[in-house]
Amino acid sequence: MLLTLGCSSAPKGPPEGILEADAFIDVMADIQLLEASSKKRLRREDDEVAIYRGQYQAIFESHGITEAEFRSSHTWWFDHPELLNGVYDGIIERLNEWERTWTESEGQPPVRDRK
Repeated sequence: MLLTLGCSSAPKGPPEGILEADAFIDVMADIQLLEASSKKRLRREDDEVAIYRGQYQAIFESHGITEAEFRSSHTWWFDHPELLNGVYDGIIERLNEWERTWTESEGQPPVRDRK
């Protein structure tokens, strides 16, 4: 009986108050772009924490969430690695989609999807 209780199945999705997969993917894709671009612009005398705080806040506001909602969602998704793989795939797909759109708008040759 204990074995049955210990082997519960993975949840189908997040509970109320936690961002659904698509919403979490959107926020995380924006954060990935922020972190990638910020690392190229930071200088030693820059206050990295202050720069990130304002930019993270702008991302949260653009998605209509609070930092607390993001943090609790982040914790929930990372506590469920069996579901997190799909989220990572979604983030990569979103970034690839944005890259294709950008390269097409710039008249550059198409890029191969990264994964």
